[in-house]
Amino acid sequence: MWSEPRRREAGPRPAPAAGRRLPGPAPHQAGLTLVEVLVALMVLTVVMSSVLTALISNTRVNTRVVERAEAIRVSEEVLEGYRQVGSYGQLAAQGAEARDVVRAGRSYRVQTTFCPADRPPEMQCSESAVFIRLSVGLDGRELHRAETYYTAFGKVTP
Repeated sequence: MWSEPRRREAGPRPAPAAGRRLPGPAPHQAGLTLVEVLVALMVLTVVMSSVLTALISNTRVNTRVVERAEAIRVSEEVLEGYRQVGSYGQLAAQGAEARDVVRAGRSYRVQTTFCPADRPPEMQCSESAVFIRLSVGLDGRELHRAETYYTAFGKVTP
């Protein structure tokens, strides 16, 4: 009834009949299996996500450095403007001031306090001297703070 399957003996494959090819890949064909391709894609995905995360982090750090550098420039310009004022007594009388300065498309908030109560006692304010505390912020974050004491040359009056 049923015939038993023929057993093949170990050894080299017999050559196919003329014009016929043995089943399976030809010996000169090389390729990857689906599993190998999927593993390679997974490894590539992990590597690329790590690189992308590092790039995004670097961009954030660079943005903060640029914002801080611009805030320092803004504070220098504002302080220089106060230094150019003829009478420091006018500044001392103001008490405080706040304004927005736009640089590189960003609006920096500059808050200035003239002669604050907690200034060093030896730095008195008068017509010829003023203590200035300046804070520069962006989006509610303080980026830079500066304090200075200006005096008119040879005219310090108590």
